[in-house]
Amino acid sequence: MAFTEKYLEWEEYIIEQLNRIPHMDKYTYHKTSSRITLGLLVLGFIAIINELYITIDMWVISKNTYDELRTSKLENLINHEMLLNEKKYFGTEYKNKKGQIVENFEDMKEFYAKPVHVAHLYVACAVLDKSKGYQPVIDQPLRFHFEFSPEEFEGGRYRPEYGCSLKFLKTKIYHFFKDSELFEELIKKGYKFDNFKISQNVHVFNPFDESLRSSKLDDLPLCFLKIETGDRLKCEITI
Repeated sequence: MAFTEKYLEWEEYIIEQLNRIPHMDKYTYHKTSSRITLGLLVLGFIAIINELYITIDMWVISKNTYDELRTSKLENLINHEMLLNEKKYFGTEYKNKKGQIVENFEDMKEFYAKPVHVAHLYVACAVLDKSKGYQPVIDQPLRFHFEFSPEEFEGGRYRPEYGCSLKFLKTKIYHFFKDSELFEELIKKGYKFDNFKISQNVHVFNPFDESLRSSKLDDLPLCFLKIETGDRLKCEITI
């Protein structure tokens, strides 16, 4: 009985405090409604604490992934476990005996452990003349802003959820450069582009100034090359 009496005392005290809150008396005017209101507030408080715990836990998991990517050597990212073991990190679909499609979702920790695809980024392209010791042909680099749509995530070697590949970005830079006014001006000045190729003449650097020149990296999604949405990248276009 001592516990029950103590609880009722605390309950009465808390309800009295609630009554002091403006407009709360609409929900605590009756003893039964007061207890219901108090119960809902307690459940709401528990739910908030639970959501905070989950949010912090998932943030830590995501942060650990990005910390791992940033500290890894680029050549090691080619064999990253999230690329080789995709089934673990993505849901699967299959048909049951009744012909119904059943979807199995990945665990929450696996979901948050994946790096997020790159939605857009900025690229500053220095145009360099190989015949003049790689001197820039213009004072200021060409600046492009690229946005990537979900349709452009398709067709890569890895899951479209990881976003565009490095090769796709290089291809965009290549075509944007060839469509620029500078390209037309260079042709008028006598520059030849017969052997101008993406693999040989477009060199991208990630935000940590690491060269992404190796063709082995071309198929990797941008998010596995230490690149995040909104990053500013450097690029060298050699002519």
